[in-house]
Amino acid sequence: MSQRFEGESPLAKLLPLALLVLLAALALAGYLAYEKNKDSADASPDGVTVTASPSPTLESVTDLSGLLQSTDVLAFRGQKAEFQNAPVKRVTGDRTFSVGTLDAEQLYVLLTPSLDEGTTEQQVAINAGQTVNLTGVIKEMPSVEEIQRQWLLSAEEAAAAKDFGVYLDASKAEVTSQVGQ
Repeated sequence: MSQRFEGESPLAKLLPLALLVLLAALALAGYLAYEKNKDSADASPDGVTVTASPSPTLESVTDLSGLLQSTDVLAFRGQKAEFQNAPVKRVTGDRTFSVGTLDAEQLYVLLTPSLDEGTTEQQVAINAGQTVNLTGVIKEMPSVEEIQRQWLLSAEEAAAAKDFGVYLDASKAEVTSQVGQ
């Protein structure tokens, strides 16, 4: 037989269990709220969502205009890039040229050495006015001196290239239209 103390009710035995269930429910609600909000950007108290731009991702960069107009091109360093029908603005050397839609907005391109050897060199003859498909990795520009030495640019051109901050180290280049087409 169990002993019963005066003033103890059957509900008193359930109180610790009820408190435990309540704490578990509160913890679950907090966790669910956290999970719902963790994938969104930081939100200010008035509910406006703020996001950083550009947002580097694991996906390839495909928007040449977006890259050229970005206020933080260095954020694209290390990303793979795939540009379709990029207009060639000028050719500056055997392995170097620039692409873009405006004279003031150009991305310098450096072809990997394997694209400048043997029969491949004849297949990848880049000229101003053509459009090209390019695949490669966006890299930070080297020093002005290195740009001048390796890319054979004038001091002014090298400084402009360095000011842009990044270039495309192209592992694949395909001419998609010839000059005047």
